[in-house]
Amino acid sequence: MIKGLLGALLLISASLAYAEQSITEIVETCSGCHGNTGASDVPMVPSIAGLPELYLQSALTEFQDGKRPCPKMQFSVGNTYGKVTDMCRIAAELSLAEVDALAKWYSSQTFRPARQAFNTELAAKGRELHYKYCEGCHSRGGKQPDIDAGVLAGQWMPYLQAVMQDFRSGGRPMVDDMARNFNQLQDEDIQALVHFYASQQ
Repeated sequence: MIKGLLGALLLISASLAYAEQSITEIVETCSGCHGNTGASDVPMVPSIAGLPELYLQSALTEFQDGKRPCPKMQFSVGNTYGKVTDMCRIAAELSLAEVDALAKWYSSQTFRPARQAFNTELAAKGRELHYKYCEGCHSRGGKQPDIDAGVLAGQWMPYLQAVMQDFRSGGRPMVDDMARNFNQLQDEDIQALVHFYASQQ
């Protein structure tokens, strides 16, 4: 009986080690675009460190289902440097358990705002627009979102501009509350918001 118990414990230990190794390998692949801990150094790639776990889970499943745009990107570091891929292809290879594990891991990391230039006048206008239209779900100026929303403050401007365009064109779906507010914004308002979020360093 003792031998059987020891054997079971060894099997559990081995399976846990395998799972950890598996996620470690996946994170290594993700680091080719998102940075070692999810803090992106690539302006067209979002930082995903510290984002809510539920938001990250939803994002990955939306990529799997083709509900989010998947532009082609090149890996910027690591063994896959220079190879072209997209998030739909990457997410399609993940199991449900891997999606959950990745979301948990990245949500436990620390968000690092991107250091970038911004227009102070536009940022001031964007601040007013944010607190009028966006603060309800992206609180503290976009730094502390609801559990199903992303961090906006400190994200790269080119990434935010691309995402806003996806929302504007209908290429990326919005929940009803967001759509009502977003559809009141003009193009210049969106640019002001982008500069405001860039100013939150």
